[in-house]
Amino acid sequence: MEFFNKYKDDMLTYVKNELDAYETSGNPRKLKIAYSRFEHTLRVYKWMEKLYAEYPDKDSIDFEALAIATIFHDIGYCDVEHHKQHATIGAGYCRKYLEKKEYPADKIDFVCDLIARHSDKECIHDDIPSDLVILMEADLLDDIGAQGLVMDVWLEAACEENVTFESILAHMERFTIRQMQAEPMHTEAGKRFWAEKQKLAEDFVNAYREDLRKGFEI
Repeated sequence: MEFFNKYKDDMLTYVKNELDAYETSGNPRKLKIAYSRFEHTLRVYKWMEKLYAEYPDKDSIDFEALAIATIFHDIGYCDVEHHKQHATIGAGYCRKYLEKKEYPADKIDFVCDLIARHSDKECIHDDIPSDLVILMEADLLDDIGAQGLVMDVWLEAACEENVTFESILAHMERFTIRQMQAEPMHTEAGKRFWAEKQKLAEDFVNAYREDLRKGFEI
């Protein structure tokens, strides 16, 4: 962890500067809201720490590599025209940075592999490194649950005309609620965090739906 402790702030500054220099949402709809990919990165890092803290086999994880990969995982969104390949692009950015800092070559390969593969969420239950599982889960846990519902409102208001309470409800059902029905987590901690977020989202939407129905009970 000596390298990470020495360069953590520098890595965060580097990633922030690269992302801030471009439209960084990576999603045409999110371009219409003030979505910060760097703030997303900071939240994913916190989720990574929570998942790691509860992971039972910490000896199987290279925490320094995982931490570096988490900081760089979405830097590829700075290439707006090729945002769908952001994972591969981000691995290239990270490799250049680590090589410049003379990080061990074999560890560079591992870190960059984590970044390059982190978007392949369908592989989360395959025989992949635990480090990659945690990175994937941390990424999935952001922008979902309560935060996902807020984003549903934000996007509906920013992207659609004639927004109503009912159209916002439909957006929530179409995006956050539907997304949370397919539980993608692999670790026990990840499953618990996901279930907590899912319950909160479903309870809110059910209450919201009921409030709207009451308006027709005159």
